[in-house]
Amino acid sequence: MFTFGNGLVLREGARTFQFERELNCFQIQFRYLDNNEVRTFSKTSLYKQIVAKTVITVHQNGHPIAQPNTVPVQDQEYTYSTTLTAKQEGTLSFRNFLVKRAIALMATSNCSTYGRSNCSRQDGRIMTMRV
Repeated sequence: MFTFGNGLVLREGARTFQFERELNCFQIQFRYLDNNEVRTFSKTSLYKQIVAKTVITVHQNGHPIAQPNTVPVQDQEYTYSTTLTAKQEGTLSFRNFLVKRAIALMATSNCSTYGRSNCSRQDGRIMTMRV
């Protein structure tokens, strides 16, 4: 897998180009390494070319890249720890408490102070959540 970001090197035919910058959320620029020409691509069209193998991914930051269609199934399986440390359990418990407390204090869906600890209840009183 790869990202359209720094260090991405692609090859189209005999020409190699490297990621230069992201213009906006739809367009990116690459610089050809042989003559420093800058070329602009749309992200979707470039990704389609990579999947169709007309553009080949060489590497990203020196690490080889697996093509999107060639990742073996066993490489996609990850093992995750099934136990939490005491600190992680405490953090999750505290966050769960905050969410439950906020839901209990939330009275209306049109709360004007979204994101703050003060929220008006249906009975008109202002509640402040204290932890």
